[in-house]
Amino acid sequence: TERFPCHRYGVTDLDYNPNKPHVLVTSGQEGFLKFWDLRNFRQPLLTVSGGHSHWVTKVSYNPFHDQLVMSAGTDSMVNLWRISSISS
Repeated sequence: TERFPCHRYGVTDLDYNPNKPHVLVTSGQEGFLKFWDLRNFRQPLLTVSGGHSHWVTKVSYNPFHDQLVMSAGTDSMVNLWRISSISS
C-alpha cells in the first residue's frame, strides 16, 4: 500500500467516474476538487478551485453524464461543474 498526500488539510469526500472506474474526484478542506487517475496517482489530472470559499464536504459524479460533477460546501454553496477535459 502506498500513501500520497491528496489535499493539504484532508480529504472530505470522493466519488468514482461512472464510465471510467480508474478516475475519481476528491474534495478537500481547502475548497478544491482534485481529479485522479488511479493508474498514476502521484499527481492529480486536474485541480479545480474558485467555486468554494471554505471546505468542500460532498462531491458526486452524475451517474448518466460523466462530465458533470456536483460539489457542496460549508460555505452554503452547491456547484455544478462541467469537466470535459478528462471525461471526453
